[in-house]
Amino acid sequence: MADRSLDELVDEMARVGQLEQVRRGYNEAQTEEEKDALRNLGYKALAAGLNNQSETFDEELDVLADNLDKNPYNRISEGVQNGARGIIKDYETHLDAIYERIESKLNGELSKITDMDDERSRFKAVNSILFYFARALEVSKPNQEELDEQIVNNVRNGAGISVTGNYAGVGNPEKARQITYRLLAGKYVSEDKDDDGKTIGYKINSEELKELVEKNPLVGSILYSIEKPEEK
Repeated sequence: MADRSLDELVDEMARVGQLEQVRRGYNEAQTEEEKDALRNLGYKALAAGLNNQSETFDEELDVLADNLDKNPYNRISEGVQNGARGIIKDYETHLDAIYERIESKLNGELSKITDMDDERSRFKAVNSILFYFARALEVSKPNQEELDEQIVNNVRNGAGISVTGNYAGVGNPEKARQITYRLLAGKYVSEDKDDDGKTIGYKINSEELKELVEKNPLVGSILYSIEKPEEK
């Protein structure tokens, strides 16, 4: 395939990024309704990657549907891997433009945090970009047993006491994952200071973000293509 322009690459980045989010969602789906909805999204994203001008297009769609019925997670995962391999060369070619777009988008969110006298300003700054990193980065949700054990160990190590009693269900696995996302997102937020060292705003840590985007085309594709919903 001839080298694609950035405009041509963007659609494929969005398709592969969406497919990766479907894969993650399917891996954790709890009900058949959730799995069916994700399987349909996966079918659309995979079908969009086929050549609809091919004489065998209809046959390929039938094969795709059959494969998704038999083993949806594996077929979706395979699509992600093939898609990532398919964009890597052009992704590297347009890396600077891709990165600049991502950095500009995230800095735009951080620029909305203007009250530096607010003691929660950094919390709000991280929260403003959390949407992007919660979708771009993969963090597994701990099961209840793992989380309970972690809490007990933290209490024991921090307090230096022997912990007894029933601590089952103390932690919330989804909340634990959201805290992890917040910590990860915080890694990419830097303080913007004036000549006196006073914080006057927040900006993206360009060194950390560029390393992330450069090393992981899937993460870069998601960060590039998704848009944060308008707050109502």
